[in-house]
Amino acid sequence: MAVIAPTHVHLDHAGGAGFLAEECPNAEVMIHEIGAPHLVDPSRLVEGTKAAVGDQWEFYVEPKPVPEVRVVELNAGDEINLGDHHLEVYHAPGHAPHQTIFYDRDDDAAFVADAAGIWVPAVETIRETSPPPNFDLDQCLADLETIRDLDPDVLLYPHFGPREYEPRVMDEYADELTEWVETVEAKYEELGDAEAVEDHFAEQAEMVDLWGERKASEEARLNVRGVVTYLDRREE
Repeated sequence: MAVIAPTHVHLDHAGGAGFLAEECPNAEVMIHEIGAPHLVDPSRLVEGTKAAVGDQWEFYVEPKPVPEVRVVELNAGDEINLGDHHLEVYHAPGHAPHQTIFYDRDDDAAFVADAAGIWVPAVETIRETSPPPNFDLDQCLADLETIRDLDPDVLLYPHFGPREYEPRVMDEYADELTEWVETVEAKYEELGDAEAVEDHFAEQAEMVDLWGERKASEEARLNVRGVVTYLDRREE
């Protein structure tokens, strides 16, 4: 069986699915059922991505639609049979409602999507990822427990490579993410204006030495926007 299986439909993960499907006409495209419509008609996804990433859109390409007949909808508990490998499907909606984790029990490896943060091997640190509009802290922490329960040998990060699994890794990211949300919340309460909060964290952006000033500051804005959206939603 030939399969294209994005972990979720954010364009830095699934933006190439239509191009791959075109080049691999024998492959099925498997995605969580919530994300499936966005692969078939990516127009709303593109609109939302442009709003989220701002001028970073220039680094993206317009995705190609995936023919509906090629799309297979996944749910938690499903299994992708690849012959020598079997991927177990776990729903992990904290980062995005259409996100899944794939556990390869044959290699004891977990494709963690963005559920375990962004692993930066060059500085051996985990960075937060909290994009709008669906970031949810409580659910993100629950997703970390899903990974902990799997207890894999290795975590396969899309950003940026594998890392040997240890239980403390989940603790590290839980602490990092919780502290990040609390820090943004405190600044939001102080300034009372979402744009001012974005400006503050963009000016104080970390990772400049590694990612460059533009990328680091825009990532900070994106992550702040996600937290502020989450805080506003929580108050409703």
